[in-house]
Amino acid sequence: MRRRPRWLLNTLLKPCGGSAIRVSATMTPTMRKRSVLLHGRKTSLSLEAQFWDCLRQIAERENVSISALIARIDRERQWANLSSAVRLFVLHDLQARIDPARRFGQPAERGAGPRSAQ
Repeated sequence: MRRRPRWLLNTLLKPCGGSAIRVSATMTPTMRKRSVLLHGRKTSLSLEAQFWDCLRQIAERENVSISALIARIDRERQWANLSSAVRLFVLHDLQARIDPARRFGQPAERGAGPRSAQ
C-alpha cells in the first residue's frame, strides 16, 4: 500500500479548520460515537474526531444544526452506510473548496494538482 506524503495530507486537511492539522506518522484516529436526531429518532453515529470537527464547521458555515446536516446527507446518500456517507460528504466539501470546479460536478483535470507543475 502506497503511503501519501505528509505535505499532501496537510494540504487537504488545512481548509477544514482554517489552521493546519499536522499529520504525524503515528497518528491514530480517535473514534467518537454521538447520538443525533434523524427523522425524529435518536441514531448513533461513529466517526473519527476530525470528521466531527469538519462536520461541525460545515454546519456552522451553512447555518444549520449538525442533526439537520446529517439528515440532509442521509436523504441524499445512495448506497453507503451513514458513517461512510458523512465521511464522503466532508471529503467532497474539502475537495470543492480546494478545486471549485468540482462544486458543479465537473471532473478535475487529469494531472492537475501541486505535483503537476514539476
